[in-house]
Amino acid sequence: MQSKFVSGEAGDLEALIDDTAGKHMAVLSHPHPSYGGSMHDGVLSTLSEAFNRLGVSTTRFNFRGVGRSQGQYSGTEEWQDVLSVASYCSRQMMAFKQHSSASHDNSNPDNSSSDGSIYLCGYSFGAGMTYQALGQLKSFYPELGAQIRGCLLIAPPLQMLPAPVTPPPCRTQVIVGERDHVVAAQDLTHYFGSENVTVVGHADHFFQGAQDNIYKSVEELISGS
Repeated sequence: MQSKFVSGEAGDLEALIDDTAGKHMAVLSHPHPSYGGSMHDGVLSTLSEAFNRLGVSTTRFNFRGVGRSQGQYSGTEEWQDVLSVASYCSRQMMAFKQHSSASHDNSNPDNSSSDGSIYLCGYSFGAGMTYQALGQLKSFYPELGAQIRGCLLIAPPLQMLPAPVTPPPCRTQVIVGERDHVVAAQDLTHYFGSENVTVVGHADHFFQGAQDNIYKSVEELISGS
């Protein structure tokens, strides 16, 4: 695990990178800062482990004003932080590709594989900001559009979601607990469509004891995107 600071719109953002040496990366956004949410959240740790098992590196980060991240919490502009971290990941992946190309024989077919992909994932508040970030891609980071391969939202609060992104820039999956006291599963099913929402019968908003469901959602996201 590697600690980094990533330049953001409101200042430097504290980040943790779990590098699998693979060519894909997942950006993980944490729950509400006012309720103790940070990049050290347990659900994000489960997400990171799930992606790492499949060879995908992960970058967890603290939103503005959380931990050692600069800036102040706004509650509305944190989607900018998601895109700042995604842009950083894109640049790192490009630098890795260039280094690999310079270090190997370019005539080898194994070196002509496609560019790495980025997955955007968030939990609760982080899920809301992640989906808002998807809607802002074309306006602020159009170059990222081709790299964003999939999006996984865990219990996104309906009141934080903008109008549905049409057409969505990538495959978007949602997972929510049937016993969630913060987010109504039926509301998310209506918003995203039943084919894109997985309702976990025994889980509440904190997904305790539902780690296997998170692992499965990550596997489905990667295999289906």
